[in-house]
Amino acid sequence: MHLTWLQLLRPCVTLWALLMFFSALALLFSMLLPAASNASMLAGMLLAGNWLLRGLAQVNKNLQPAWKLTPLHFLQGGDAVDGLRWSWLGG
Repeated sequence: MHLTWLQLLRPCVTLWALLMFFSALALLFSMLLPAASNASMLAGMLLAGNWLLRGLAQVNKNLQPAWKLTPLHFLQGGDAVDGLRWSWLGG
C-alpha cells in the first residue's frame, strides 16, 4: 500500500467530525438538562443507538431509510482514503 500521509489522515477527519457533532450535542444537552451526567449519558446513548441501528440496517433492509437519517450514515471510514465527500463533511 502506497499511501501518503494525507490519505491516511482522511478517515480520521470524518471520525473527528462525527465525534465533534456528538460532543456539541452533549454540550447542548448539558445546558438543557439539570445534570451534566444526564447530558453525557443521553449523548452516549444516541451514539450507541446510531451504531446499533447501523448494524441492524445491514441485516434488515427495512431499516435502511431510518439509518440514512442518522449522523453515522455520513461516516466514510476507510472509503475516505480514495477521496473525501466534502459535502457530507460540511453537512
